[in-house]
Amino acid sequence: MAANKPKPETEATWALLDTWSLCSSCLQMFSTKKSFQVSVVDLEVSSSGDQGCQFCAALAQAYRQLSPSELKEQDRETINFSVLMSDSHTVQMMSGFAMRIQWRIFIMLQREPQLALAKEDDDDEFSRSPGSRSFIQKQLSACLSGGVHSNCMPKQAPYMKWPQRMLKISSGRIALTDFGSHMEAHYAALSYCWGTREELKKNPPFVANDATYDRLKTGIPFSELPLTVRQAVKVCLTLNIAYIWVDALCIIQDDPSDWEREAKKMATVYSMAKITIIAASSTSCHSGFIAQDIPTHILNTPLPPPLRLVAQRETVSGFHCARYSGTDSISTRGWTYQEEFLSTRHVKFTHNDVQWWCNHSKVCMCGQPTFEEDREPGSSIDERWCDVVTNFSARQLSHVADKLPAISGLIRKLAPEICPSYDIALNSYLAGVWAHRLLTGTKFNDLMWANTDGSGKRPDVYVAPSFSWASITGRVSFMRQPVLEQLCHVLDASTTLTSQVLDADRFGRVSTGFLTLRGPLIPCIVRSLEGSRQPEVNFLADMPLKSVSPMTCNFDCSVTPGELTNGDVVLHRSSLARFPTFDEVPAHVLLVYHRDEARDIHEKGMYLSGLLLGRPLSGQGYERIAYLRAVGNDGVELSDLERWIAAVTLH
Repeated sequence: MAANKPKPETEATWALLDTWSLCSSCLQMFSTKKSFQVSVVDLEVSSSGDQGCQFCAALAQAYRQLSPSELKEQDRETINFSVLMSDSHTVQMMSGFAMRIQWRIFIMLQREPQLALAKEDDDDEFSRSPGSRSFIQKQLSACLSGGVHSNCMPKQAPYMKWPQRMLKISSGRIALTDFGSHMEAHYAALSYCWGTREELKKNPPFVANDATYDRLKTGIPFSELPLTVRQAVKVCLTLNIAYIWVDALCIIQDDPSDWEREAKKMATVYSMAKITIIAASSTSCHSGFIAQDIPTHILNTPLPPPLRLVAQRETVSGFHCARYSGTDSISTRGWTYQEEFLSTRHVKFTHNDVQWWCNHSKVCMCGQPTFEEDREPGSSIDERWCDVVTNFSARQLSHVADKLPAISGLIRKLAPEICPSYDIALNSYLAGVWAHRLLTGTKFNDLMWANTDGSGKRPDVYVAPSFSWASITGRVSFMRQPVLEQLCHVLDASTTLTSQVLDADRFGRVSTGFLTLRGPLIPCIVRSLEGSRQPEVNFLADMPLKSVSPMTCNFDCSVTPGELTNGDVVLHRSSLARFPTFDEVPAHVLLVYHRDEARDIHEKGMYLSGLLLGRPLSGQGYERIAYLRAVGNDGVELSDLERWIAAVTLH
């Protein structure tokens, strides 16, 4: 043991270093907070004997208890250890096998570790979990106290309209009541997964409809509520919140006009709620969410009470899953994205954690640092908008026609930042894209998006015109290219709302839309070979373009040949899961931007980016089918493209 111990930074560290015999590696780790690599065999050797390193022994024990079974026999595997300083002293292990953190060790101060809650199939778990209750109460109380949390207070915008109804919570019952001014910012909102169509058909939940409306107004017992809603009500009772908004019970589900009126108030409902309860671990309205499953082990170590050394698996849910795929159902659902985004503050119940978020704080019960890669407060609205579209587009919707309504509240909140004013935003928004951002001459262009992972599919119902990312399902990303010279210009653009009522949601569903552009329209040939991942694009010998790399042609979805009424064979979007095999079919490339050198694809010559266009079977105009990059022939000049300039309308 070293003669001079490093100065400890916490009481727990002092207790550990003062009573234990530590090897030089552990002493250096605690003093410098630098990581070191070691195999499990080395840990066991270092900890053996009367004078062995006791912390190495604890690490080896934790590895044996918590590492995946396929790793336990690989004793020679190299693992990394590093120290993280927080309220408690934390050491994390990263497995070289999976290249991800497998567990952490916590030294708890002055309290027993908060272990997993018992899993039981009833709705009273929250009352039996004092740790969760006190954690949420403490965070909410601090957030409402003002001071450093002054930016956490809900702020009502001029466009906001209060919901028509709210649920009033009383002793053992809830009742549907008209919204009143005394409820403003004094209610909770619930964000959850409804469940699959099959599950809801097999076990229909209690919802607000024409048949149940009178009973809901009179009041129903908690026992008639689906488990997820029932548990959310229990959370409200703990927080002394007398009202809660739940979509299934506050919107009349069999009244389309009521649904349209109330659904567009989402920005108000979630932005102005006192707290949003996010049932992240819930897979449906029947599954519940208050049942954390945190595999935890108290290690055999000689620390004096009340200190405990606890090994716990890495939490990969909520704001701990930025580096990995999320493990909670809610992170895959479309509607819930804007519900969390809009919330001023929320508490999230994941499958193995309870997490608090507000504009000032991000804290959790599991105790580990947050790894969510949020945009910094100073990030531009352009960057935030790109992130919103990418994240939302990857999520799923039970009804694909809900795609635009499911993000309309978020759009309504961001509109004043994206546009000079809210009124201008109403006229600029085009079914998921913004007219003034379609072509900007900067790296942020709403027209230049791509489905880069091959997940794109054409919906079976109309959602948006083809120039919008909302016209397909699957993750899309905006192609943030360096500043390029614009070859194409917008002549006109418009969308038609599905609803023609006076107060229709201007950010909601559309029935048609078009975009007219003027730019170089180059003929090309597309063919799909058997066994190929996607079709190839080729140009005729006398064309000014010489190549389109398959790596830089991203199809929006599957395409297939079709015949127009005049007999012309065209390429159009298809709902097929894969590209069919087809011979040469004519299409067009609309060139949008250019740069003199094609540095991105390691070729000399003019770098060009644009859209591959097919034809809808209606024969009306064109439809977008891919984003692509191409290279001009050697010696080609911009003047060579002029004879190809034409006006083209996309639908």
